Amino acid sequence: MEARKKGISIYPEQATLEDTYKYLAKAKKLGFELLFVSFVQITKKEDLEKIKSAIKYAKELNYIVYADVWQGTLDLVGATVHDMGNLVKMGIDVIRFDYPLSARELAHLTHNKDGYKVQLNMSNNDHLIHNVMDFKPILTRVEGGHNFYPQKDTGLTLSFLKECNQKYLNYNFPISAFVGSHFGEQGPKLGLKALPTLEVCRELPISTQAKMLFFTDEVNYVFIGNAFATDQELEEFSKIDPDRKSFKINLKTTLSKPEKEILYWDVHSRRMDITPFFIRSVFSRYVWRNASIEPKNSVKVFNRGDVIIKNNNAGEYKGELHIILEDRYENRNNEGNLIGSIVSEELCLLDYIDAATYFVFEKE
Repeated sequence: MEARKKGISIYPEQATLEDTYKYLAKAKKLGFELLFVSFVQITKKEDLEKIKSAIKYAKELNYIVYADVWQGTLDLVGATVHDMGNLVKMGIDVIRFDYPLSARELAHLTHNKDGYKVQLNMSNNDHLIHNVMDFKPILTRVEGGHNFYPQKDTGLTLSFLKECNQKYLNYNFPISAFVGSHFGEQGPKLGLKALPTLEVCRELPISTQAKMLFFTDEVNYVFIGNAFATDQELEEFSKIDPDRKSFKINLKTTLSKPEKEILYWDVHSRRMDITPFFIRSVFSRYVWRNASIEPKNSVKVFNRGDVIIKNNNAGEYKGELHIILEDRYENRNNEGNLIGSIVSEELCLLDYIDAATYFVFEKE
């Protein structure tokens, strides 16, 4: 599977170049590597020149640049389906076509002398990728990319996204998707906030949106669809390790030394013979078998998202860590110390922790 990467989008025609440059530099410093640039709304030469300048600066920062184009874009820049040279000269690495080309044309484009890649629109769940494969594209130059959805209630469901993904996963092609800033108003037209791929992401914090996509283990590249994301949003997103399933936790008690060590252990995994009542990490009980974990609270019931560590009352099960999945789960014999709770906006991510899945908790 391709290494997972984070990206941003810019709309230079809607901002000063100075502000766009600052945004590019800030995001790059935080570890963002990919840049999405939409040409589909560009009709004026002066706007095109601003985009060229922004891309030039982005290439100086070593961004990998994605361009969303249509026939009007090709006419504006003096390119054709058979010669993308003028687009490539701008510094574009991946070209996405926002209008239909034939499967033969798309496959043919991968055999270009300039080395650019071709991204296919994969959100229609059609058979385009299979048809393209019939015409023998260069496999290392094919990617799949989902749309973003500015209008509320038009985004994809998670189940539909995964269904779309499967066609591309079968060929091991990289997959891209979008999350949305709740503050940036730059998009294909001004005034658009939150441009996610998944509808369920629209109201979630940007870090939770990104986790949801990365947690699928199917999406390689996640872009912020609108601009400018705030400094806080960029920083929150940048802290995510896309290869690990991590949770934010609100602590409910002062941790003892073994409790702290168990909570922040970096190799928790769900037991393979799963129960619907809690996510059960058992190997910690062997690592901390000689530690004393005193009962420290008298919580009678636990609720979904509560994180507990089994205490001395649990006998041989002492040291196990559980994440509760059902509300009103009884704390039998006061065997569980309530350590904290998964933050409310991340409770939806618990569904991704299946049998044998590894997970960690983020330190406050």
